[in-house]
Amino acid sequence: MARIAAMAVVAVLIMGFFGFLVMRAQTPNMSPLYSGLSLEDSSAILTELQSQSIPYEIRGEGDTILVPRDQITTLRMSLATEGLPT
Repeated sequence: MARIAAMAVVAVLIMGFFGFLVMRAQTPNMSPLYSGLSLEDSSAILTELQSQSIPYEIRGEGDTILVPRDQITTLRMSLATEGLPT
């Protein structure tokens, strides 16, 4: 009986590990879009990212914005046409 319980625990751990790998693989690789931003620029950029449904993360005290690495160049050019950051 103890053997079956140990095997069940191992099976659950393996399934959890593979679940973690799948979730991690689906998460975009985030890199800084801009850092050292004023709160006004951060707010304006976040509003624009939200309107485009771009995933983002905020770091520091709101002065660093991370976005998917493969979208950085396009986003910087798009934000520049909007005059951001100032």
